[in-house]
Amino acid sequence: MNLPAPIKVIRDYEEYTDAFLSQEVDADDFSHLDHVCVAREILLRFDFLMAVQIFSESIHSMATNAGAGDKFNLTITLAFMSIISERMQSGEDLESFVKTNQDLLHTDFMEEYYSTERLNSSKAKGMFLMPDKYGGQKAGEGE
Repeated sequence: MNLPAPIKVIRDYEEYTDAFLSQEVDADDFSHLDHVCVAREILLRFDFLMAVQIFSESIHSMATNAGAGDKFNLTITLAFMSIISERMQSGEDLESFVKTNQDLLHTDFMEEYYSTERLNSSKAKGMFLMPDKYGGQKAGEGE
């Protein structure tokens, strides 16, 4: 089995997070890796609920300012923030976090937990929805 090359940290995320929070980051240049690393940095700076609020508001503003406000998805944001927070280890640097959590860096990560229909629904964009899959299988299947 050929595994993809590991994804590596590409910038100073302490400074980049400051720029993100100041709305100085261009949405077109904000990659999935940036989402994960900035979310982690914000979780280091604030307690969980405040971090979720700050990150969500900043992402939503970025998308709206780029003319893509409808792309914001609260379910994806809250699920990723929860998983990142759960996986963070005390004293672990960003490079170690990225190295040990490569699965989070793939854009299809949530497909393990959510059906495409549920994740892309208008409800998922405006409120948090619980996963409808477990271990890649929809709830109720295989019983």
